[in-house]
Amino acid sequence: MAQVTGFIGNEEVELNNAATEATLKLLLSSTMAANKQTLDQLKALATNAGLNAESFDETDTRVRNLGIQSSILSRNIFWRFSQ
Repeated sequence: MAQVTGFIGNEEVELNNAATEATLKLLLSSTMAANKQTLDQLKALATNAGLNAESFDETDTRVRNLGIQSSILSRNIFWRFSQ
């Protein structure tokens, strides 16, 4: 175990007895595998519902872009009101 300090955005973070890099890599790998499995299940459900993979992927991309644009807008609004 190791002590880890750093920042997430502007917030200082300190983790005592944090997992080692190897443990964190295993956790990340497990999470990524679970996410891929969930995405594969969603694609199968969409196909069974008569939707094609291309429209599913296009919708996924548009939702991601909407999230990005929303974050940018939130930052701009916060910046204007903090001036």
